Amino acid sequence: MSKSVVIDNGTYETRIGLSGEDAPLDIYQTQDPAFFYNDQSPMKRGLINNFDAMDRVWRYGFNKAMLKGDMLDGPATDMSVIMSEHTLAPKLHSERITQHMFEQYEIPGLFIANQGLLALYSCGKITGIVCDVGYEQTRFTPIYEGLAFPHAADFVNIGGKHANEYLKTLLQKQLLHSNNSMDTSEGDAPQKTLKINTEFSSMTPDEFNTVFNANVIEQIKRKLVYTSGYEYHKQMKLSQELKQKTEDSLLNGASEAETTDKKKSKAKSAANQVSYYKDYTLPDGKKVSVGQKERFLPTEIFFNPSVHLPGREFEIPGIQHILHDCANQCEFDTKKEMFSNIIVCGGTACINSFAERLRIEVQEVSTTSTIVSLVETKDPSNAVWYGASVLSSLSSFSSMWIKKTDYNDYGPQIIHRRTY
Repeated sequence: MSKSVVIDNGTYETRIGLSGEDAPLDIYQTQDPAFFYNDQSPMKRGLINNFDAMDRVWRYGFNKAMLKGDMLDGPATDMSVIMSEHTLAPKLHSERITQHMFEQYEIPGLFIANQGLLALYSCGKITGIVCDVGYEQTRFTPIYEGLAFPHAADFVNIGGKHANEYLKTLLQKQLLHSNNSMDTSEGDAPQKTLKINTEFSSMTPDEFNTVFNANVIEQIKRKLVYTSGYEYHKQMKLSQELKQKTEDSLLNGASEAETTDKKKSKAKSAANQVSYYKDYTLPDGKKVSVGQKERFLPTEIFFNPSVHLPGREFEIPGIQHILHDCANQCEFDTKKEMFSNIIVCGGTACINSFAERLRIEVQEVSTTSTIVSLVETKDPSNAVWYGASVLSSLSSFSSMWIKKTDYNDYGPQIIHRRTY
């Protein structure tokens, strides 16, 4: 069976590869300024924001596929294209993509698929509810036997971008308060205090934004951020206790280290056992110590946004409540399967314990007789792309392609006849 090009359009990253493969040929940033057109980004909240800018994203992807694809006999545009699309995209959005692909690239065939459905296929399922945590938006898609329920689908404008912004704010506050050079006791006697990240504490806002730019913050999130399995206030208390223990251990170690190397080694070993701080190496080689609070709070915006995203015009429910409501809007005899087949995908879903925390939260707001279960996702960040790769490689899929002749006969509206 001939190969086709698989494209997963994302607001933060675009993935391109070939059908039947386990992973994309290339993953690249959609938000790269080189793709902007008239200062407009290619995508916003999962939808194409500017087609001229998005054209640059696609052309770059086709060229990369050509360079990396050993199995390609010619240009990638000589192959049919399967492309992912926002679950609640308007019909005109699909038609614009169809027109652009056939007229600008003259591809032989096209298929546009619901991102939630593709994520479900990646797990070998045809029924379940998909929580797709995107860059600027989190989307919820209930699907039963391969058919999406648009009336029960929903979204919230909270995503990985907001977690990054919160992480950056928390980190800046931590670094600004890290210059503790001397403290005094009640008797005004000098008392040693812990010094952590002191080289960053005197940074100006511009210097901070340069060192901790968007890419650095994204990498810190991916490597250090985790989701707490505890209730928020309990985790804050435990975190504060661990911080005190860590700093006491490090202070004692600093004092003992002044005597012998043996004691210094012992103190270092003790400090490693109580690790409130985790180090991240910046591109210039410097290390920044990130506190536990700064590592678990960023994902709390998804579960309790009214507390961690102040300044909103109205209160936003946590994603657990939205997912629960979406499942309850489905037909009575399908609800059980929805709750027992929850798929969590997207880049932020890769954060340690994120999916399990969502399961716990949904279980807490559900009835005692409701069983809430997760469907294991091998690679949450590539789930949508992989689902498209699997779907387009099926022998039965060949009749689903919108051909160039179909487009010539019926125009862009033809996409609605076979897309689901």
